[in-house]
Amino acid sequence: MGALIFSPSSSTVSGAIAQDRAPLLYGGGIDLTDGGHLAVRLGYRGLIFQAPDFAVSSQVTGGLTHLAEPYVGIVVRF
Repeated sequence: MGALIFSPSSSTVSGAIAQDRAPLLYGGGIDLTDGGHLAVRLGYRGLIFQAPDFAVSSQVTGGLTHLAEPYVGIVVRF
């Protein structure tokens, strides 16, 4: 269970408010190892959620949006 919180930090639009969204999280990855103590981790994580509109009538779309997060890391096993 998770949430995304969108909060306008400095807005010139009056009435803009913070909003939260419940995302759908998915992803996968793989470890490429040398057979020893080191590996390189490659992965992808995605979030699908309803686009925030900050309760501003000119921004209301009701659409879904996607946030992609590819990643690379080094793994050391002890």
